[in-house]
Amino acid sequence: MAFYINGVQVAEPAKEGLTITDEPIWASNTGRGTNGKMIGDIVAWKTTVEVTWPPLSFTDAQTIRDAIKNAGNFFAIRYPDFSAGTLVTKTVYCGNIPRTTHSLVSQLKNGVTITFIEQ
Repeated sequence: MAFYINGVQVAEPAKEGLTITDEPIWASNTGRGTNGKMIGDIVAWKTTVEVTWPPLSFTDAQTIRDAIKNAGNFFAIRYPDFSAGTLVTKTVYCGNIPRTTHSLVSQLKNGVTITFIEQ
């Protein structure tokens, strides 16, 4: 399954490593009325994509990090979305880029999970 960050094809995510969540964005006047009932309007739907990669070589992990760091504030990701039946492109941003170091016999590998939030 191909995954692209800012036009750069990066390592394939782990099996079941792609979680896509559609989130409603509510208007700023949203809240509870005096009767406790929710009131407000959804102004947009945005997508959050959480990607987990299997333990990666340092080179593969660095390719992911560099693709993000060189992209600027907002950048494109392209990923398979099975509800759309095709590769989907979204303009996103992300926060932290956590990495976990694993020792697999004699090789060190990096586990990487990143959450991308649609702009």
